Amino acid sequence: MATAPACVAALTGIDYRRAPEGDFGGRVFLRRVAADGRVSHHLSLAEHGAAYWLDHLAFREALRANPELRSRSGGLKRRLAAKHDDVEAYTRAKTLLVREALLAAGHTPRSGLAASSDERALGTLCGMGADEGYFGERVAAVYDAHSTGMFDSSVVEPAVDRLAQLAGDGRALEFAIGTGRIGLPLAERGVALAGIDNSEAMLERLREKPGAERIEVVSGDMATTRVAGEFSLVYLVFNTIFNLTTQDGQVACFENAAAHLRSGGRFVIEARVPELQRLPLGQTVLPWRADPGGLSFYVYDVVTQRLSGQHFYLEEGRVQPSPIEMRYAWPAELDLMARVAGMRLEHRWAGWRGEPFTALSPAHVSVYVKA
Repeated sequence: MATAPACVAALTGIDYRRAPEGDFGGRVFLRRVAADGRVSHHLSLAEHGAAYWLDHLAFREALRANPELRSRSGGLKRRLAAKHDDVEAYTRAKTLLVREALLAAGHTPRSGLAASSDERALGTLCGMGADEGYFGERVAAVYDAHSTGMFDSSVVEPAVDRLAQLAGDGRALEFAIGTGRIGLPLAERGVALAGIDNSEAMLERLREKPGAERIEVVSGDMATTRVAGEFSLVYLVFNTIFNLTTQDGQVACFENAAAHLRSGGRFVIEARVPELQRLPLGQTVLPWRADPGGLSFYVYDVVTQRLSGQHFYLEEGRVQPSPIEMRYAWPAELDLMARVAGMRLEHRWAGWRGEPFTALSPAHVSVYVKA
């Protein structure tokens, strides 16, 4: 990097400015700012053989080796270019795909493509270590097909009935709306609905479905992203609170829900009860399913409360692995998170129909009310 100062001096003459906060992994980072104040260009000077250099070479090789990845990358760039007129917003939005591709190729990012310290602290879906990018294009493309049981009317309608009742005449906000399994039928009931999800691939599937135009869709992290206005209901279903893999991240999710709610508004969580009663002493693995389409099992770590889901699908004679990392939490721990966020438990049921919650209930629907 001995020649970097001279390069920076020359670039300064054509309106580039050094941005030291972007210097990492052997990179010197500069921005060019347009007359209207927007950042129009990024430029990086990379040290040969440094982490930044190696990460970008690895991504180039992944693109060369994978036609599907090239197509995904090109399509994402076109969509983001149409959506963002600021190059920094564009760059942030495409980073998740780059991270996912590097990890899939067996390359661990070491420069700015690695998860930030804030992301690691929160344990959000965009910073989950080895499971980073789980709900990207690969999973989104088959999510509905692999979750057909959860789309059955016998599962969806009781949830929608209850959520519509709790929303009343107010607005509702779904954290991790995904492909719209619950959000679309709830919006069809006339509930004014917004939805947050950090997966552009999942949101793309949602937008393709009839009725999606009724929903205000926001791309972002459910632990930190804000949607304008107040809501009478915020809800999070299908164990998704566990996808935040640290306690700090889960607490932040509760605090974000409370920040969106009006006084008297409700936050609803649907989650499984950790199945530790099924574990013999010293055992850590629980089978989940085994059928012609594949098999799944979960690995519990009772010290860290980590839960590793190992899913394998048989597709066209090949085994497709689909692992995911989670952090499980007991109902009582979720209650304490609610208190930290200024809410209290109002109801806890074993299901959406209001079934009594008992010591043997495998799941719970918990309703928290904001003071």
